[in-house]
Amino acid sequence: MNLLPRPKASPLALASLAVVASAFVVDGFAVRSVRGGSGRRARSEESPPTTTTTMRASSGDGGVADLAPHYAAPASVEWVRKMDDSHRVERGEGLSDVLSREDPDAAAPLVGGDRGPLLRLAAAVARTKLPVGSHDFLRDPSGEAIFCYGNEAFLGGFGYGWDEFVTLPSKTCVETDEEVEERQRLLDDVKASARGDDGGSGDGDLAEQYDDLVRVRKDGRKILLRGVNLWNVYDVRLGESGDDDIENVRAQIERGEIEAIGQAVWIRNVEHMD
Repeated sequence: MNLLPRPKASPLALASLAVVASAFVVDGFAVRSVRGGSGRRARSEESPPTTTTTMRASSGDGGVADLAPHYAAPASVEWVRKMDDSHRVERGEGLSDVLSREDPDAAAPLVGGDRGPLLRLAAAVARTKLPVGSHDFLRDPSGEAIFCYGNEAFLGGFGYGWDEFVTLPSKTCVETDEEVEERQRLLDDVKASARGDDGGSGDGDLAEQYDDLVRVRKDGRKILLRGVNLWNVYDVRLGESGDDDIENVRAQIERGEIEAIGQAVWIRNVEHMD
């Protein structure tokens, strides 16, 4: 199977991921990672700058009240924006549309409120009953995927806390070497499919392959993922030109001018198997 070239991330993307998965402090809450530095070759002696920005809740704040600080941190909010814009590019709808359809209670705070729409979206994604997770290809020299985001439902389903989760290779969620290879093949196929490549494994419909997946929690218990929706994350920012802007980004992806910097997933249901 032909693999895609290693993604070329912008300095902004690298800086954002360094903050998300390394060390930041918000209202005295520290999240630390053993991976730090800027650029693909993270070095422990080059810690990213610490941010003390706090996004405080207020009345009519769109669900931001008592949101865990790591979800309200600017870098996490920015990654949610990238996930949202990328979902629009590949699936034709934003995460707010997904929440409105799949979890209306979580989507309700997206309307109105005195906080910015992006922060309200970040709060809704963090709190939805739909598990949402993401990994990036930016921090490991070999391009191995490292978890960089998991909402409350995702972390609860897999049994991790945020600070540990964002240091883990995402292959940690599978158990055997065979499962690692199968999972990697599917991830590669999703990247190839977005580019219109014929270099995928050719094992059938991707939607069917990404349903009823068995994964493993931190405590070793197996879980069944139902209704798995995977998409690529790009370092893009959609403008106000709507469909024209989306089509332009899609064309750049197909030409190889824009490459995925990560992948994300939302899941309809997680069931314990034992």
